[in-house]
Amino acid sequence: MDSMDPFTVFPVLETERCLLRETTPFDAKDVFAVFRDPKVTQYYNITTLTDLEQARQLVESRKRRYESGHSIRWAIARIEDNKVIGSCGYTNWVREWRKAELGYELGSAWWNQGIMTECLERVIRYGFGKMKLNRIEAMVMPGNDASVRVLQKLGFQEEGLLREFGIWNGKPQDLRLFSLLARETR
Repeated sequence: MDSMDPFTVFPVLETERCLLRETTPFDAKDVFAVFRDPKVTQYYNITTLTDLEQARQLVESRKRRYESGHSIRWAIARIEDNKVIGSCGYTNWVREWRKAELGYELGSAWWNQGIMTECLERVIRYGFGKMKLNRIEAMVMPGNDASVRVLQKLGFQEEGLLREFGIWNGKPQDLRLFSLLARETR
C-alpha cells in the first residue's frame, strides 16, 4: 500500500460542523442512540438495536471491515462536543474498477439540517481525490425520499431498480441504484 492509501492510517476529515473520524469503542453509546431509533433503521439493512452490546458489535464490525481494506466508514461527530450522530463512508471498494458504494445514516434529531449533504460532499471529494475512484454508487430503498433528495443534490443520477436485490428482515427488498462519476464533478 502506498502512503496515499486510506487503509494505512485512518483519515480524519472536517466539514464546517462535523469531524469525520474513526468510530471507537467509546462511541458505542452514541451509535446505539442512532440505531435504536426505528425511524433511522426503517430504510436500513439492519434491525433496530435493542441493547448496547449490539452497538459495540457494530463498531467492532466496522473496524474489521476497515482493516480488511474493503470498507471505510467515518463517524460523523459534532465539532463542538465530539458526539457521534451518524456515519458515512464506502463499502465494496473494487480498486481495479475504481468504484465503491456509498452508505450513510444520521440520527433523526439531526435530519433536515443539511448535515448529511455537507458530510457526503467531503467524503465524495475524498473518494474521487485520494481514493482515485471513478464511480461511486448508492443504493436506496424505495420510499426513502429524503435519501434520494440528498443524492440528487450531490449530482447522483438514478440508473434503475435492482429488483429483490437483498433480504431485509426476512423479506426480499428492491433497491434504487444511483451513481456519480468522477468526470461529473469536475
